Amino acid sequence: MKKIEVGQTIYVNIKKPFDNNESNLSDYIVTKVDPISFFAHEKNSDFERMFDIKKMQHRELFELYTAYLTDKEYWNLVNNNRMK
Repeated sequence: MKKIEVGQTIYVNIKKPFDNNESNLSDYIVTKVDPISFFAHEKNSDFERMFDIKKMQHRELFELYTAYLTDKEYWNLVNNNRMK
């Protein structure tokens, strides 16, 4: 399982319907961690979002927030999907 700690910077991709933009990666700071979820907010904001710790995701009505421990992890996934 991925190790997430308070104060850690994570990288979040926001996926919206009909939006194929791959470069919308934002820096988030982890503020709370518990066994099933963690809370994080964007660096320029105080608004916290709750992420499922297993899926590393937060869902809103029309948006899916996916967290990555490193930006390299995200870009490797993007590059692998391009090759398919």
